[in-house]
Amino acid sequence: MRKILLTALILTFVIPICGCIEGESQGTANPDEIDVEQFDTVTHATVMALAKNWDADAEHDGIIVYPDLKDAENKSVRWSDTELTVDIKLYTTRLNENLQIVKDKIAYSGTGTIDSWKDGNILYSGGIRVPFDDITNYDMALGICLVTIHTPIGDFEAEQGLTPLAP
Repeated sequence: MRKILLTALILTFVIPICGCIEGESQGTANPDEIDVEQFDTVTHATVMALAKNWDADAEHDGIIVYPDLKDAENKSVRWSDTELTVDIKLYTTRLNENLQIVKDKIAYSGTGTIDSWKDGNILYSGGIRVPFDDITNYDMALGICLVTIHTPIGDFEAEQGLTPLAP
């Protein structure tokens, strides 16, 4: 009789618990799933890089790079919940034989991430920080910023001239 009661208790409590655990795992979304459709309207990218101060002193500490994905009407594509890698290269400049400003030496090369369209908008607190201490090999205070934004639908490049390389 004890064995029957013990078996009944086990079946009464253990099986429903196992069912609950299994049910919870089936309803959990995979964090690696990416909503690719939110990038369907992207046609190009833009970038803005501004000198910023992020500590208590008065001097600028570096630049903040704002990479932005745009649609055919040049409006920001609103996306979120996806981490995108952004390659950043800062170049010194020189004049070529036609007196045009062109890229010269690499002053900085690095990678950052953004996880929302707001990271590319200067009105929000996003962007990617690049400290002036990490920018080297420059002989002029201004250069060119080149970014490559890696999205699920492809890579998009953008460039900005007159990027601060020094405080």
